Amino acid sequence: MALAGADALFVLVPPNFRALDVTARYLGFARPIAAAVRAHGVRRIVAVSSLGRGFPGRAGLLSAAWALDDVLEASGAAYRSLQPPFFMENLLHQVASIRDQGTFVLAADPDQPLAAVAGNDIARAAAGLLAHPTWTGQEDVPVREPVDHTPREMAEIMTEVLERPIAYRQTTVADYGAQYAAHGASPAIVQGVVEMAQAQAAGVYPPAPAGTDGTSFGDWCDLVLAPAVASAEA
Repeated sequence: MALAGADALFVLVPPNFRALDVTARYLGFARPIAAAVRAHGVRRIVAVSSLGRGFPGRAGLLSAAWALDDVLEASGAAYRSLQPPFFMENLLHQVASIRDQGTFVLAADPDQPLAAVAGNDIARAAAGLLAHPTWTGQEDVPVREPVDHTPREMAEIMTEVLERPIAYRQTTVADYGAQYAAHGASPAIVQGVVEMAQAQAAGVYPPAPAGTDGTSFGDWCDLVLAPAVASAEA
């Protein structure tokens, strides 16, 4: 009954780091949503998925998001799949090491561009679509920063914005997964994170096309990271 009379629906699957099956977690939301959309005649769906749809290999958490796309597209509603890459906000988990050790850690190659997005850009894209009821059909909508930076370049940008030396340190994919396990993630989530990191290393995210509109990493550091570091020091 929650969708009775609704014209549009926004879908964002909440994280559950104790999930026993990553894909089943997403499909557990997608299937009843699709059924309700059909039952109530909801005309439009906007959902948060992931950039890289169509990647031929295993991609862990990303593959689960694409499975959600498939089910919601089959609902018969007009559909927009918002497709962000790596969230800049993930770096906020490392504010303490950025502040105290002047380092941040990822499993990415230091010299391979890593597509990224600011969370506010996803919200703006979703709000814009939901506010305009004229679109039809089904479409993937990439949401990303204008220029892809390598982790080494990200460290240089952080150094400039934070006015302190920041270095990037690459960890192994296995150690990256072990960090999640140490914080209570289930084996399925750890595997999903590992496969996602491997897919990122294999080029799951296509390069940013010219004219891409979005928050730059430098602006995000200035608006979000720098205040977070300053607050941690207070």
